[in-house]
Amino acid sequence: MRSKYTGLARNALAMSVVLGLAACGSGGGGSNVRNDPPPPPPANNGGGSGGTQTQPGFSDHLSLTDDLGARAAGYTGAGVTIGLLDTGVNRNHPALAGRVTANFVDIDPDGNDLTVDDKVGHGTIVATLAAGKAFGQWPGGIAPDAHIVSSRIISDAPPSDDGSGQGNQVHTGEGYGVFFAQVNGELADAGAKILNNSWGGLYWTQPEVTTEFANAYRDFVITRGGLVVFANGNSGTDARYRPNPSDNAALPSKGGGIAVFAFTLIGVYLFFDAMGQATGAKALPMGKPLVGG
Repeated sequence: MRSKYTGLARNALAMSVVLGLAACGSGGGGSNVRNDPPPPPPANNGGGSGGTQTQPGFSDHLSLTDDLGARAAGYTGAGVTIGLLDTGVNRNHPALAGRVTANFVDIDPDGNDLTVDDKVGHGTIVATLAAGKAFGQWPGGIAPDAHIVSSRIISDAPPSDDGSGQGNQVHTGEGYGVFFAQVNGELADAGAKILNNSWGGLYWTQPEVTTEFANAYRDFVITRGGLVVFANGNSGTDARYRPNPSDNAALPSKGGGIAVFAFTLIGVYLFFDAMGQATGAKALPMGKPLVGG
């Protein structure tokens, strides 16, 4: 485990409250983000959903993405590195052992247990769904030959909602854009070609914040040719907002100019003109870029 919190401290301090947004509990409500995708079984174990939502089957992530067909065609994720911005990843998990090549810690060591890779468990679950090897009854993840690099950006305990039901509001100049640009850069430098963000709970009204977030992903997407994936349905505890993407996940629709995006099982490529403005889109199954590299 390597910590870069000191180098990012000025930017991270402005985020010390809201970086717990995906810290899904082991059940019940109260978190800004539910387990997405949730761990099977038990059948009714969701974070932000309050534990009442029916969860997917044990191997639905493979059937819904036609992953077995992709594997049969030789696409197993070999040679691809996936970067996870989450609660950390347990490098000793039997489905991941030997394939977590970097674990960055980008949270405040005060109030978080850094003696373990992943205190909450959410990041490890996401990693096994993306790239886990078959183990026992577990059928494996989407890209079982891919490698993982992890940035632990999410605190062990989630923050309180700011009263809006949407999570926590972001304002311009609070350092979010700089923070995520640095985190995305460190994962890219570690080999990541895909950045997975299974978290949410941020919202804003200022167009300047949209620009800050867009700039945070611009280098990874445009210069490095990377793919960015966000989870849908992580917009807070309020049932009015929960089915919708939080603002960070809805960045393409906010005019921020992010080039690649995915809602849950559907990916959307956004094409740019010479000025970096999105000019078109193409949908594709989320499993394909994960396994095809």
